Amino acid sequence: MRRVVNHKIFAGIVLAGALIITGCSSQLSGLRHENQATVDETPPGLDSIVVARADSIARQFLPADHLRNDAATLLETSHIYFAAGDSLRMFWLAIAHPTETVAAADTQQFERHYRAAYRMIKHDQRLVNVRRFGIPDDTEQLITRLYESAQNAVEQAIRKNPFELNLRLHIIQIYLAMARLRDNTDDYEKAIAEINQVIRMNRGIPDIYIILGECYGALDEWEKSFNAYKEAHRLVKETAFFRADTASDTTRLIFLMQQQAHARAKMYDDSTALTFLNQAKHATHSNQKRVELDHYIQWINWDDGNIRAVEERDAIYELYQQGEYKDASKRYKKLLKSLRTQRTRNLINWKIALIDFSILNRKKDGVQRMFGVVNNLPNEADSMSTIYLNDYGAMCYSLGMDFAKQKEYKLAYTYFLQAADIAWNGQGKSAVELAKLSVVNPSLTIAHCQQALRFENELDKDARQHVYRLLMNAYKSNGEFTLARSYYQRLQP
Repeated sequence: MRRVVNHKIFAGIVLAGALIITGCSSQLSGLRHENQATVDETPPGLDSIVVARADSIARQFLPADHLRNDAATLLETSHIYFAAGDSLRMFWLAIAHPTETVAAADTQQFERHYRAAYRMIKHDQRLVNVRRFGIPDDTEQLITRLYESAQNAVEQAIRKNPFELNLRLHIIQIYLAMARLRDNTDDYEKAIAEINQVIRMNRGIPDIYIILGECYGALDEWEKSFNAYKEAHRLVKETAFFRADTASDTTRLIFLMQQQAHARAKMYDDSTALTFLNQAKHATHSNQKRVELDHYIQWINWDDGNIRAVEERDAIYELYQQGEYKDASKRYKKLLKSLRTQRTRNLINWKIALIDFSILNRKKDGVQRMFGVVNNLPNEADSMSTIYLNDYGAMCYSLGMDFAKQKEYKLAYTYFLQAADIAWNGQGKSAVELAKLSVVNPSLTIAHCQQALRFENELDKDARQHVYRLLMNAYKSNGEFTLARSYYQRLQP
C-alpha cells in the first residue's frame, strides 16, 4: 500500500503539539469543601430527615452537579489533546520508518483529531515554519507536551469527580502512552497506582488486568505480571456469558495464555511456559498464530528448557552483529559451561570456531575446535551435520593452501588429506591438490586423481583439465602409454 502523508494535517498536528496548556480552571480549594452543598429547602414530597441522609450518603459517590459537569468538560478537552498527540506520534513513526504505510482512512482520522485540536488554538508562526522546513527535531517533545496537557486536564477532572470510572481509565491510557513513548519507569508506576484504584472501584474488568500485566512486565516484576494476566484470564472465562462474541473471547484467551507463558519464561519456569504455549497452540485456528507459538516453543526448547542460556545466546549474537567479535567469542566460550545438550554445545563450538578462524585469524584454534565438533556429531545426521562437515573441510583445505604457499608441503599434504577424507562439497578439489603435491610418485598421483574424478561434478573445467594432464604424465611415467594417450586425447580441444 502506498504511504499517504498529508503535510497540511501533519503541520497542524505539530502546531497543536507546540501549545502549552495553562489549564481550564483554577486550582480547587478542596473537593470536600465544594461538595458540601447544604440543603436550603426540602424538595416537595420528601421528609427533611431523608433528604439530609441522602445528601450525606451521596457525598461518598456523587459530586455536586456543577463539579460533575466541569469534569465532563475537562475529560472532553483531555480526549482532544490525547488524540492529537497520538496522531502526531503516528505520523512521526511513519516518517521515521518509511517502510510502514499510512492508509487514507488513517489520514482522515488524523485530520479529524487535528481539526478538533486546532479549534482550541490560534494561528501560530510555527505553522509556517513547519510547512517550510518540515518535521522539527523536537517532535518527540511536542508529543510529550500534548500528552501532558491531556494528563493535566483529566487530573483536574478527577479532583472534581473522583467517582467517575471513565476518568481513571482515560488517565491510565495517557500514562501508558507516555511510558511507551519515553520508556519511563515513573509513568508505568503511575499507571499501576491508578489501575489499583480502578480495581478497588470495579474488579470485573478483564482489560484492566491486561494493562496491569503489561506495566509490571515493563518493570521486570514478572511474578506480579503473571498474576495480573492470570486474573484477566479468569475474568474473561467467568464473564463470557455476558458476551455473544465467543470468537473474540477465544482470541483474548489465546493472547492471555501467550502472555502468561511469557511471564513464566521470564521467571525461567520453562515447564509452565511450555504448558501455556501448547494450550494456546491447541486453541488457535490461525496458522500464522500457530507458527508464532511454534517459534516461541522452539526458542524455549533450544537447550532443553535452559532459558538463561538462550537469552545469553541472543545477547551474544547482538555483540557479534555490532562487530564485537573478541567479546562474542569470549562469552560464547563461557556459555558452553552452562549448556545441557551436545547439540547446543556443537552449535556454539561451531560459532566460536568460525569467529576464531575466519575473523580473528586464530586458524589453529578454529580448526581444532571444529575437529571436536565433527567428532561429536550425532549418529543420525541432521541438517547441521552437513554444515559442520562443510566448514571443517573448508578450514582444512584453507590451511593446506596456506602451508603450500609457505612451502611447508608436508603440513599442506596432511591438511589436504584430511579435507579429502571429509564428506564435504570440496573433496574433489582437495584430491586435486594432493595429486599436485605427489607428482614425484606417479602411482600416488594416479590414486589421488582418480579420487578427484569421483567428484568430477564439483570440479570446474580448469581443474578437470589439470587432472587429465596429471594422469597423462603419471601413466606415461609408469609406461602405461595407452592410458596416457586416452587422457592426452581428452586434453585436445
